[in-house]
Parts: sequence; structure tokens; C-alpha cells
Amino acid sequence: RPSFMKEKADATGAEKGTLYHLVMEHLPYEDIDEDYDFRELINSLVQKGYMSGEEAGLLDTGKFEWFSKNKLFERMKNASLNGKLKREQPFMLGIPAAELYPEMGDSCDEIVMMQGIIDAFFEEDGKLVLVDYKTDYIEKGNEDELVKRYESQLNYYARALESITGKEVSEKIIYSFGLGKCVRI
Repeated sequence: RPSFMKEKADATGAEKGTLYHLVMEHLPYEDIDEDYDFRELINSLVQKGYMSGEEAGLLDTGKFEWFSKNKLFERMKNASLNGKLKREQPFMLGIPAAELYPEMGDSCDEIVMMQGIIDAFFEEDGKLVLVDYKTDYIEKGNEDELVKRYESQLNYYARALESITGKEVSEKIIYSFGLGKCVRI
């Protein structure tokens, strides 16, 4: 394939991921039942200017319907109803440079600031559950590939949450839209 076509395909993959995250950020957990129409939610996001009609066409509403049948959805819905669900939470975390770059040795005492946005977390039984959405294509049975790719990221997110809230993160969960299931770290 010509390089300009590859770049377009990559951009579409990244764009899709951003769009799925956008819908998850605005998901009205309290309103969702077995008859909920996710197409209406997406149309409302288009009307409010969050995405274009063309972008909305990139989304598969079946993936959101599948998520709404997952046990994680029920847990997040309960947390939302109790005011214990947080979404799209920015954070900053100072990490010793020697931890990120072990080859530097202990002689380096500089701090590297890491920033990010946590997709979602909720409190359950006094502890926090960290949730990260991924849209990567993964073949069924290769869930460990997601763990390899994102374990470090989720460990830093958990560390930031614990530092900010003073509460323990008891679970780190990737919800894979590609697989339609949860992968625990």
C-alpha cells in the first residue's frame, strides 16, 4: 500500500478510539436499559457538535449494546447511581527518573512529571476500580497481548489514583471493544 493510504488507515483507527471514548464519557448510565437506543445517544452527540455525522458513521452501536450487557456495566451503573463513578479524570504524577530510566542508575534524582487522563474509575466497597477502554484489534484468545501493552500504563494510573484519593485501587480493568469483554490486569 502507498504510505499515504497507510497514514489514513492509522488516523481512522486513532479517530475511532477517540470517538468510542467520547461516547463512553457521555454514556447516561441511569437511563440505559434493555431497550436503550445507542444510535439516539450518538445522534445527540452529533447535534451538540461533539462529532460530525461522518464520524458517527464510524461507530458500531452494537459494541455499546454489548458493553451494556457486561457485568462491568452493571457495576459502573450502580456506582453512577450512587455518585461514585468518575470519568475522564486528568492527573499528574511525579516519578523518579531512575524508575522510568533504570539505565540512568540511582545517581539521577530528578522527577519526571507524567500526565494523563483516566477513562473511568469508581468506588466499590471503599476501594477503587480503575477502568480503561481500548479499541485495539486483538484476536480472540490473545487477551494477554492487551496486558503486555497496557499493564505499565494502568499501574501508573492506579498509583496516581491512590496518591490523589488516598484509597486503594483493588482492580485494574481494560474493557476491550474489539473483544467485547473485560481483561483484568
